[in-house]
Amino acid sequence: MEELFGLSMDVAMVFLLAVFLPVLAVVAVMAWRNRVMLKLGLRNIPRRKSQTVLIVVGIMISTLIMAAAFGTGDSISYSIRDNAVGSLGTIDEIIVSARASDSDTIGSATYFPFQRYQQLKAELEALSVSESIDGLAPSIGEPVPTVNNRTSLSEGQMRVVGVDPDTLDGFGRFHLLSGEEVRLDTLGPNDALINEEAANELDAVAGDELVSFVAGSSVNFRVQGVVDSGGLAGRDSTLLVRLDRAQQMFGRQGQVNSMAVSNLGGVIDGAQRSDEVTDALRVLFTDRTVAGDLKDLLHRNDVIDELASPRLTVGEQMSADLSTLTDGLSESRLTDRFIGALADEDVQEEVLDALARLELSEVERQASTLFAGL
Repeated sequence: MEELFGLSMDVAMVFLLAVFLPVLAVVAVMAWRNRVMLKLGLRNIPRRKSQTVLIVVGIMISTLIMAAAFGTGDSISYSIRDNAVGSLGTIDEIIVSARASDSDTIGSATYFPFQRYQQLKAELEALSVSESIDGLAPSIGEPVPTVNNRTSLSEGQMRVVGVDPDTLDGFGRFHLLSGEEVRLDTLGPNDALINEEAANELDAVAGDELVSFVAGSSVNFRVQGVVDSGGLAGRDSTLLVRLDRAQQMFGRQGQVNSMAVSNLGGVIDGAQRSDEVTDALRVLFTDRTVAGDLKDLLHRNDVIDELASPRLTVGEQMSADLSTLTDGLSESRLTDRFIGALADEDVQEEVLDALARLELSEVERQASTLFAGL
């Protein structure tokens, strides 16, 4: 456990030790200077054995209950963290489009031009936040039914992932279950890698022929190896191919539907830079015209006062974001810090809740519409 009621356990330990040790020292000095009181206190232990045992057992049980509660919390936290780390690996942020296009279909992620990746890469290189990012990879991910011809086993939601081999810097390499490194750029047009979960579902091994069904047609792949799950290889059943092959397979030449971001650092410590990177990405992807309209809409004294009023249910980070938001509403120009706070979905919910508390139903409706287009 790292925190208790928002207080760091390290701080709690130092504080309790700072209180306990002086008290222990005072009691020791009193016992040394007043031997009679010490003997009176100690002689009750053998004279009242049943009470002594009852007190000791009671303290042991209470300690056990507290330890079990903290231990359960630690176990749950570890399980959640281990699952997240195992699933995401070196991926710290995933960028997807929230806006539909004419070519989108039901159940499919929204696609955007590959040039948007190139543009984003150039924009990030011009910002100081680029020092916190060591990888940016465009990709395509779509679920398709897949059958193993050898075993006749099928996976109805096999996720086909296409990744550009030239954009893997910062994400690490793919490794076979044997530990041997395998390169994506060595795959042919009909070659694929599968992760361990897919291999278990299809009982597949290297050399097997898999058939994926896309839009009424079938696509055959030869399994070149089974790689470790996690990261770009996915946690669920995943079939890895080159990006250009996935684009051809789904008829999406020159398009992708997601971008993975890897922060500088390892699997754990890289996440510490997520707030900084996420804020920068929100600013780059936010429609500044819509942000300006929202600023004009919310620039009211009653709204600013409501957002600035302290609330016990709001955490420290949310309080800081709302403070940034109210400061931005009071300024004449549109700042990046204001846009970053405004684009946060949690902040948007707080704004809509504040408007509801003020019974500004028309302003709330307009704000909700503008947030959707932000």
